[in-house]
Amino acid sequence: MPRFSIDDFVYNIQKIGLLFKTVNQIKLKQFKTIGGKRNVTG
Repeated sequence: MPRFSIDDFVYNIQKIGLLFKTVNQIKLKQFKTIGGKRNVTG
């Protein structure tokens, strides 16, 4: 069984946090472009 390491835990937390941040930025960009297109057409 692998020994639990605080460093690994912190590293995984940071990695997951970065992933969520990236996903949120992508969603925000998509939302902005969709909103912009909607405003132009409407």
